Amino acid sequence: MARAAFTAASLLATTSPAEELATEEPTPLSAPDPIGKKSAFRLDASNSSTVLYAGDNRDTRSGEVGTLANDSYSMLSDRLDLKVNSTSFSFALRLDGYAFFSRPNPTQIGLDLVEIRKEAGEPTEGEPDDPTYFRQKVYDAGTELSTRYINWLVPTKLSATYKTRQVQATVGDFYAQFGRGLVLSVRKEDALSSDTTIRGAKASFDTEFKKIQIEATLLAGSANPLRVDDASGRYLGVHPKGKKGFQVVTETGMPHAIETDFAPLTDDCETTATCSFAPENLYGAEIQVAPQDFRLSASGSLLDRHTILSNDIIRSSHQVFTGSGAIDVISLVDFGSLYFEAAGQQRSYESENRSGYALYTQLDLLIDPLVLTFEGKHYRAFYPLSSGVSTARAREFTQLQYSKVPTTEAVWNTSEFENFNTCTTGGRTRADLRLSAQAAFHGWLARYNTWAESVANDECAIADENLNRVWDLAAGTELLSKSGRTHAEITIGVRDDTTARLLEGPWGATHVFYREAYTRYDAAFHISGPYSLQFQGWHRYRHQTVGGQLNPWLTGQTVNALDIASLGTIALGIEYDTQARTPDLYLNGQLSYHISDASLVSLFVGQRSGAESCVGGICRVYPPFEGARLDWKLHL
Repeated sequence: MARAAFTAASLLATTSPAEELATEEPTPLSAPDPIGKKSAFRLDASNSSTVLYAGDNRDTRSGEVGTLANDSYSMLSDRLDLKVNSTSFSFALRLDGYAFFSRPNPTQIGLDLVEIRKEAGEPTEGEPDDPTYFRQKVYDAGTELSTRYINWLVPTKLSATYKTRQVQATVGDFYAQFGRGLVLSVRKEDALSSDTTIRGAKASFDTEFKKIQIEATLLAGSANPLRVDDASGRYLGVHPKGKKGFQVVTETGMPHAIETDFAPLTDDCETTATCSFAPENLYGAEIQVAPQDFRLSASGSLLDRHTILSNDIIRSSHQVFTGSGAIDVISLVDFGSLYFEAAGQQRSYESENRSGYALYTQLDLLIDPLVLTFEGKHYRAFYPLSSGVSTARAREFTQLQYSKVPTTEAVWNTSEFENFNTCTTGGRTRADLRLSAQAAFHGWLARYNTWAESVANDECAIADENLNRVWDLAAGTELLSKSGRTHAEITIGVRDDTTARLLEGPWGATHVFYREAYTRYDAAFHISGPYSLQFQGWHRYRHQTVGGQLNPWLTGQTVNALDIASLGTIALGIEYDTQARTPDLYLNGQLSYHISDASLVSLFVGQRSGAESCVGGICRVYPPFEGARLDWKLHL
């Protein structure tokens, strides 16, 4: 789907993932009135809708069904949010509807692929003739489309919450975050169009004993990610017989595996092509004890799978237990703060158990006007709690996970390849210098060793033949006018990733695995009255010996906008990618109009390149888009 004009604002931030986790709390599904304030029940309602038409996104590849299956479709999606709040009780419901008016046709995809093959030359010896090739591609396309562009009406989120000064209990959907996310992090990520909750029960208790604050949390339920991916039309289907225990209740009304002409519904998930998700059960507990100036915590989570749909090291485990202990020193003699967490993980398989561990720390020092932040990590075979989706049937959901292992890098970093963060040692030091109310400088230096980026190394074997050495350096400035209405931020950085062993590249043997130089900026210039010009962008020079193209390439995006305060924006987006396998240029126009403070209408027309977006180590790949999208949100 088309991204809004200024969603890049969050991605352009240079906040570390640890800072993000420490400061950003998930938005609750319901927000009771402040305790002690007498009020009757209050209804809060909003509605968000999207109408979209997608044409040819120019990513067609010979023989690849998926590059034609993402063209030529249209849809209407609608989201209704209802919340009822009182002093102690609150209720919330989110209802999502999807209606597809047109979708790709398997027969046409087969015909198009035959023509594309002919244009590339006659079939070579050993390849099927045109009729056989056509039938194969029609079947492949039919199977692909069996899990895409299906109409649904889904009770996406629902909850009931009771809250007093010391107790909060929720039945239904809820978010959960333990520590810095090593043990459990189930939350909303707007920048990735992700909103994962646990559907079950959660209870929290908060009390004070001899000036020591004590908090405890217990939770249990089944994982409930968003089941329909707006960007691709793909849905997660659960087999009717794949619901175990209380999942019979939690999965009521949710998308399920369906039968199509190309995908019969069998007795089990493995042989049903539209079965792509088996919800895991999640259990967790956390206790925090907070004397003056510091906090001690212990937490644990258990991920329990009843069906295995993928065979990688984390998704093939039947149970994953993760536990941690942490200390958070709020004040270091008024000069800063310290956080340290140690976590262990045990993964259970049919015939064996495997384990890993993680150490993470963050130290903040305030030496006015300088703030120094150091983040360090030491991970050994420690894996995020990846969801039990079928990576073959629902590739768009591959990065869905229930924990968020800190990367210690900028939240938008997309250059940690493969399992970089599962077997690594290193850290980043960042400095923020405030020279005045109008000027500040920032910069960081990061250094990592990783043994799981350029090789498959599930067991985290520490050896030179597995080693990548990474340096990451950046510097930038923030400028603000005295009125506060004009501001600019720019960051320039480089990344050097080399292997200890020699790699065979197109120009001979080399130690270079990946290199990049980039510039990121976010600026707003006040013209007069309500008018301002805004510019946001990210421009990159990249080279990748393994997995990239032969020569270095340029990629980037910029959004240039006229902002009319309290009224809306008019924006022009430009994206480019000089890789040989993609179009060079993408253009789009964007309009938004503020109906009120809580109501908005926006229109996107044009093209958008396919790209990977990351937030704190959780990434997803957006397909290219060409067409039009109209969004509106109304506060009722």
